[in-house]
Amino acid sequence: MSRQVAHVSPSPTSPGSGRRRSRYVLAAGLAATFGLTACSGGTAATSPSGAAAASSGAAASKPAKPAKIALVPGGPNVYFAPWEKSAADAMSQFQIGQVDYVVPPTQTFETSVQIGTLNSLTSKGYNGLAVFPDGATAMQPTYQRVAARGVSIIDLAGCTKQPTPALFCLATDVTAAAKEQTRLVIEKMGGKGNIVFLAGQPTDANTVQRQHGVEAAIAETGGAVKLLQVVSNIDSPTAAAPAIQSLLAGKADQINGVISTSYYPSVAGAEIWSKNPQYQRIVFAAADNAPEVMAAVKSGAIFGTMWQNSSGQGLTASFMLNKIISGGCTVKDSGPWKTSELTNRLIDSGYEFVTKENVATYDGKPYGLPDVTTKLLEKAPQYLTCQ
Repeated sequence: MSRQVAHVSPSPTSPGSGRRRSRYVLAAGLAATFGLTACSGGTAATSPSGAAAASSGAAASKPAKPAKIALVPGGPNVYFAPWEKSAADAMSQFQIGQVDYVVPPTQTFETSVQIGTLNSLTSKGYNGLAVFPDGATAMQPTYQRVAARGVSIIDLAGCTKQPTPALFCLATDVTAAAKEQTRLVIEKMGGKGNIVFLAGQPTDANTVQRQHGVEAAIAETGGAVKLLQVVSNIDSPTAAAPAIQSLLAGKADQINGVISTSYYPSVAGAEIWSKNPQYQRIVFAAADNAPEVMAAVKSGAIFGTMWQNSSGQGLTASFMLNKIISGGCTVKDSGPWKTSELTNRLIDSGYEFVTKENVATYDGKPYGLPDVTTKLLEKAPQYLTCQ
């Protein structure tokens, strides 16, 4: 089978593309250790809990065969671009025949376009799909149909809501990450004042959970900090800057902190704060690793940015799907899963808040957390039982 990385449509260039080979190196004995550990003890659970168990169980218990895996984002977005290199790294490091990065051709993360992409991949013989779902519930009927055809599906970077045919969800614990980001902003503000939350797209299953994390941190101040406004549906290159400029024009004197948990509002905010020193008294916390964001962190124009593990998500998802498809492994209920608002089968892929003090460790590096990824790969046997 050919070794290739495919696209359904053009996608943005990763900020880390063209740099040195990934630092994720699987320990020499991991494969052997995986087999010994995963096969020891416990009863395998062949499906997630809930009404969708039958279809996902069929996918988990089918006979082992060569894996043909696709990493499928919701649409073109710089956050997902490192998955392309993760696909190539997974093939070379884990001897997987084919892992492709397949981008649905939609600039606005349209659910119908992603559904068409998944149906197309299934018809082309892909038997493992790691999908960022365009919506917490909208993808479930498609998942059900695809799983009924013997395809193993996992959620990647965002979760569908249980009951779901997805075997598990590998993603940032976005509620915890947003709460920590907000806590740090509140601390930087001196423990009092008003916060504005720049939210993501409504179709992003992470948006509501992140807002709940922001609200939880604010609630812990006992009224000392208030959520002044939520600005939503601005995670696009055209919407973010005008929305932030309008916000500042009308309410800058009332705002003490701004939190962005999405890519484009973070880029726009970093550029506005860098060019307008009068706003730098407002504590701005961004997300992800855009060059504009990293430069603003280094200069001190903004407080920091929440760094996620995009590369590690793609690599770990490929590794675990290959074990399920080619290794005959099943997912077990007794794994050390985390619980979120959407699922009780969450594997937290990790996060780290980057400030001026530690930015040198991250700036110019591929978008991921290599040490966290190594631990994820080492821990993978605890979620699976292999024959």
